[in-house]
Amino acid sequence: MQPLFSVNSHIVDPPDLFEGRMPAKFADQAPRYQDSDFGGFWKFEDHMSFLHRTCCMAGAKDEASWRADVEGFNTLARRDQLRPGCYDATQRVADMDIDGVAVAASTSDPAGMGFGGDLFAKTTDQELGFAALQAWNDWYHEEWISAAPDRLVPVGYTWYRDPELAAREVERNAARGFRAVAIRNPADLDEPWFGTGHWDPLFRACEETGTVVVHHTDSLPWWPKRGGPAGNAYPYGMGLTIYQSGATDFCAQILWGGVATRFPGLKILVAESGGSWLPHFVRRLDWNLGHSPLTRAGWPDPNATPLELVARSFAFGTQEYDLIGPYTEEFGLSRWLFEDDYPHIESVWPNTRADFAAGTAYLDEAVRQQVAWKQAAELFRFPLPAKLLADTTARGA
Repeated sequence: MQPLFSVNSHIVDPPDLFEGRMPAKFADQAPRYQDSDFGGFWKFEDHMSFLHRTCCMAGAKDEASWRADVEGFNTLARRDQLRPGCYDATQRVADMDIDGVAVAASTSDPAGMGFGGDLFAKTTDQELGFAALQAWNDWYHEEWISAAPDRLVPVGYTWYRDPELAAREVERNAARGFRAVAIRNPADLDEPWFGTGHWDPLFRACEETGTVVVHHTDSLPWWPKRGGPAGNAYPYGMGLTIYQSGATDFCAQILWGGVATRFPGLKILVAESGGSWLPHFVRRLDWNLGHSPLTRAGWPDPNATPLELVARSFAFGTQEYDLIGPYTEEFGLSRWLFEDDYPHIESVWPNTRADFAAGTAYLDEAVRQQVAWKQAAELFRFPLPAKLLADTTARGA
């Protein structure tokens, strides 16, 4: 069995994360976690992030009951219901060992700071928001990554209200070993879109430091809310079915906004999008460029086709293993990376190793190795721990 390098897993932020890390004048205004009878939540100014069960399903006590509750929209959890690997780095590594995962790149999620750290940008006091952002990055570096620096890949957060500050935070983190930065689409926060050049300082800093841009697929906040209060009339699976539209939107803005053209050395990982949307995306781009002068207008790179830019600049984390072979053969898209999504509802912990083996059995061994760990190690410039690789080889796995 191959060692596994997960490019997408998550942290349930611990309640004491900000203690002693904020400037004195903001100590009483830091994000705070609270438990209640109905479940836990983070509060920052007037914004609340709820501890949804879908974000902490791995190893849940009475998992069948939890899943039934989620389907019935009893969706919140309390911290005393969580497996310690959700929020404790040492326990996370132990859970990785159970699951056959050698290395993992982790960020927070909507139960905490947001997939892209966007909770910080929602403050009315931007100095406060930036201080909290830096405090999270400091905790992550000093507490989470330091627990196993050869097993846990540092993926930081950045700032959405000022591109120069965003660039400086990338540089600050890169200097202490961060390999990537999680970025949501700033246009979702009513900031300028990528085509304006407004965010070029951030992307330039990423390219110059070798920092990978990680975009975690997310639902589009500007979609009309339908189906009753909070959308609760819809099954969870319906939302997940159209979830990939967020990845389509992000990638289209990167390409049409000229980011991949202006920064040809930039590497972008699209996490938790699966990839099954890519044939439509590539074919639609090709059709747009070939149909008429109007649909070609604004394409930023006359010397590169959409597929060439996608293949050069993007990598895709996936659990949809059946598409890897066909899409590689048809489109030449070969940068597929394994993700375990621990501890979210899509995780199959502790059966990840067996799930990967079964799902990729049709691939030849060299391709499976690339998906399992080799391409991730190259992308993040983060080699597999020598002992784990040696042990795997010795077992003939």
